[in-house]
Amino acid sequence: VDSATTDPQCQPGTTNTSCGTSTKPYKSIVNAVNRVNALGSTNAPGSQIIVRNGVYDETSKITLSVSGTSANPIRLKAE
Repeated sequence: VDSATTDPQCQPGTTNTSCGTSTKPYKSIVNAVNRVNALGSTNAPGSQIIVRNGVYDETSKITLSVSGTSANPIRLKAE
């Protein structure tokens, strides 16, 4: 699994139909978290969700349903 899949990015002012990459980030944190959730427990550990600077208007509950490990945590990183 490559970093474009495991390290989704989000930024206000974009669109949720984007693919979550550095050049086409998701609009919402929820979509980026859902991308990591979809990886499942085998591939999600070590994922990093990049949350770019801005004001997010999240209307849905953000739920991370997979877990990392002590050696490979799942992180939300502000940029």
